[in-house]
Amino acid sequence: METAQEGLSIVSKDGTFEYVNQAYTDTFGYDQSELVGRSWSFLYPEEDVEHVRDEVIPTIPDDGVWSGETTFLRSDGTRIIANHTLARARGDRLICTVRDITEALEREEELQERRTLLDLFIQKVEEYAIFTLDPDGHVTTWNSGAERITGYEADEILGEPFSVFFTEFDREEGLPNRLLARAEAERIATHEGRRRRKDGSTFWEDVTISAIRDDEGALVGFGNVVYDATKEQTDQQRQRATERKIRRLHDTTRALVDSDTKADVSKIAVDALQDTLNLPLGGCWLYDAATETLKPVAATARSEELLGGLPTFERGDALAWQAFESGEPMTFDDISAHPDRHNPETTIRSELILPLESKWRTRHRVDRPQ
Repeated sequence: METAQEGLSIVSKDGTFEYVNQAYTDTFGYDQSELVGRSWSFLYPEEDVEHVRDEVIPTIPDDGVWSGETTFLRSDGTRIIANHTLARARGDRLICTVRDITEALEREEELQERRTLLDLFIQKVEEYAIFTLDPDGHVTTWNSGAERITGYEADEILGEPFSVFFTEFDREEGLPNRLLARAEAERIATHEGRRRRKDGSTFWEDVTISAIRDDEGALVGFGNVVYDATKEQTDQQRQRATERKIRRLHDTTRALVDSDTKADVSKIAVDALQDTLNLPLGGCWLYDAATETLKPVAATARSEELLGGLPTFERGDALAWQAFESGEPMTFDDISAHPDRHNPETTIRSELILPLESKWRTRHRVDRPQ
């Protein structure tokens, strides 16, 4: 039992520890001598003891096991979350195992936040069609820009082959499959050509297709970034500018997927606001639970220059906190006329405060001095 990787303890009929292995003591930061003979209850937050004693322990079957996720207290007062099992043993004892999963849950939460921010960022981009395909070329995700450009709503196109966007001639020539094969072999494939909308009309597409692989290198799908270049088709200079914008958006999307920290994600998103979406004023604020404030984590250079430093918003402070608590976007055609504006002397006219998800906020502004 001493070599077990999971923490193991035996609790006597009177609720005190008879035995704890080394992994159990390591989990909670105590020595064995500090645990043996003490009640199990001191390892739980005070508000959870009654629940465990009156609702969990009585439900453990005589020949079965109770399992769940439980919050415990370490010796330094910090809380951990553990996979927890309880089983009855001879003499009305309890055998308890614990495995600390706090870090795994935090990593999953961080990953989910990044995914949410990426999904929301993609959905807010309307100038570009951004969608993914499975390895066989069927559409698996769809953004508002794709709907605007092609005329297909998500429920109409999800699961369909992306070859439906190609002309009959290109399909007969095998162009859709050639583009996917090139992306799989070379990581990225680019192409310009005539494509078909839902209503049968055509547009000039500038597309970048990227192969998406898992950690083992297996192909899991393709990412597509499409720009409707119809108006720029005959203007080579504007077409090159469009290509650069598509590359930047593609790089931004990949950078968001690969980023490691919230600060990195914020900076990438703000840079995209400025460089790709042409919004010179913008920033991201992150909720700090310790201080209960919204703290700035990234902003465009023009924002910092105009504001002379980015404010930290305290609870109930100005419009940013209203958007944070409501979770709803707030738009203002003339922020200077709003009684709850943060700066009474602001030269900013229009403003959008966009809650990206429960812990992120971004602000976009248009600088029009009075």
